[in-house]
Amino acid sequence: MVDILLTDDNIYYTKTLINSISEKNKCTRVFAIATNGKEVLEKIEQNKIDIILLDIEMPQYNGFEVLNILSQRYRDYYRNSVIVMSNYYNNYSKFQNNPCVYSCANKINGIDNILNEIQKLVEIKEKDKYQRNLKKDVMKELAELNYNFKYNGTKYLIESIMLIWNRQDIDNINLKRDIFPVVAKNNNKTINNVKININYANEMMFYDCPQYKLDQYFGYKVISKPKVKFAISTILQKLYINK
Repeated sequence: MVDILLTDDNIYYTKTLINSISEKNKCTRVFAIATNGKEVLEKIEQNKIDIILLDIEMPQYNGFEVLNILSQRYRDYYRNSVIVMSNYYNNYSKFQNNPCVYSCANKINGIDNILNEIQKLVEIKEKDKYQRNLKKDVMKELAELNYNFKYNGTKYLIESIMLIWNRQDIDNINLKRDIFPVVAKNNNKTINNVKININYANEMMFYDCPQYKLDQYFGYKVISKPKVKFAISTILQKLYINK
């Protein structure tokens, strides 16, 4: 479920928009309503909201002031999370470069215009939530094997597992050809650096993890260090079972 904070001081417009949002997308809900800028800030301090529909013309901190505070205090969490609503086109240039703003929707163009922007952002937020939950699940599996999360190699391993999960094709994937280049590019590293760090994290796991844990997790008596691809394949199998 994607939670929306709706901000507008026109109660009749707000009611119409709430009904339209509910009809358009069943996986969204208007979690809270604010009629002025002060209430907006109070709501986001009390709750984590996925999407903010922000009216520009409001009392007690207008939309511009709210956006400035958002970008200063909550930039990381609310990056690309605000859909700005306004009756005036010439306002857009004043906030379009704000990191918290995803898009702008002019009220004059009708509610469908706003609903379309919401739908596009909802799809992005759902994907982000899925990836965050997937990362938590991967980290949980790695913790079972005593992987050290301080190592860069463990970080790269998490990324590799998530990439393979999203492709759903472990058998036909070549790590050095298909996965490590992506991880290397994401982290501004060489492919060889990624490979070396992952191998090191995997080796340290083998030495740090108790024998009984290794045997239980991999399903056989582990005598030598598991290869990286085999470790990834086993982790993915555990994830499939738990999903």
